[in-house]
Amino acid sequence: MFVLKCQLIGYQHAAGVDKESNKEYKSITLFFIRKPSLSENGVVGNVCFSCRVYDEACDKLPDLHVDGAYNVDANLYKGKYYLQELSSLK
Repeated sequence: MFVLKCQLIGYQHAAGVDKESNKEYKSITLFFIRKPSLSENGVVGNVCFSCRVYDEACDKLPDLHVDGAYNVDANLYKGKYYLQELSSLK
């Protein structure tokens, strides 16, 4: 788990029905950029990544502002970021 200072560059709302359970769900995909860490050799510019949150976690997000600065607490597992907590840096 790590905390990153990131800039929100966009987000996308979605809703659907799970094919296995037939339950409705909602999700928000968050798109961020961040500066590379020291261990990321050969990276030029910023690193872009996305996280997706579902259902109740969507309601717990702070107000989302494109180009806003956020502390992103996330896990990286098998190449995917899993959001634990998001807080605004205002």
